[in-house]
Amino acid sequence: MPNSTINKEMSKKISFHLKYQTTYGQSVWIYGNHPLLGAGELENAIPLVYLNETYWVLHLNFSATDKIVYHYLIKDAQGGEILEWGNDKLIDLSSTPNDEQVLIDTWNFAGQIENVFYTEPFASTLLNEKVVAVAAKKITKTKTHLFKVKAPLLKNGQSLCMIGESAILGNWDTQKTLPLTKIKETNYFEIALDLKQTAFPLIYKYGIYDTKKKAFISYEEGNNRVVYEPASKNKLVICNDGFAALNNTQWKGAGVAIPVFSL
Repeated sequence: MPNSTINKEMSKKISFHLKYQTTYGQSVWIYGNHPLLGAGELENAIPLVYLNETYWVLHLNFSATDKIVYHYLIKDAQGGEILEWGNDKLIDLSSTPNDEQVLIDTWNFAGQIENVFYTEPFASTLLNEKVVAVAAKKITKTKTHLFKVKAPLLKNGQSLCMIGESAILGNWDTQKTLPLTKIKETNYFEIALDLKQTAFPLIYKYGIYDTKKKAFISYEEGNNRVVYEPASKNKLVICNDGFAALNNTQWKGAGVAIPVFSL
């Protein structure tokens, strides 16, 4: 087994948690660029274990210096496969001092409209009004949870913020929201928090934040978000929350369709 070759003193425990409500006969698998995850080969994907009706999990030990890109897929009883979209599920184990990481991931549905705005035509031309990015700060041992979320249609002068049902999140007071940081060269907005003194489950939402006026603008749509994984010593919980539930109709475009036979 490849896992046996990893020096225990130099390894880190990684727990993959995928939020996905399967139907009867479906199973969740993971593959990635590491030998423990099939060395990039889809046919060597590793099955996750059913935890409850909305969570699947897998626990593995990796080298403390590994950089991993990974993907989930769904298999059904008839041999069919559903792949998620994108290549932005990645972890750099050398970037944090924690001995354990818990990854709470969101399935990236290929047909989700927000994915369109990260394709080449939008990224390089159509969405040329970019949100100003800043470099990420190194996470220290005082940070127990890292929240990551995407929002491709924010305007200059806007960012995301976090608000919720706890003192550290302002107890739903919009004057006390916590702004997220747009991370340079990624699609993510992030915020790292020390939640050792916070009761769980943690209930929260994202919202739109005016970075110039330093003021809350609006909540994301949909139900409140919930994280159940509490803080503990030398553990970092990373919540990959997918897309903020914002209004996706604000971008308008027009084009010309030319039949091929007329060219």
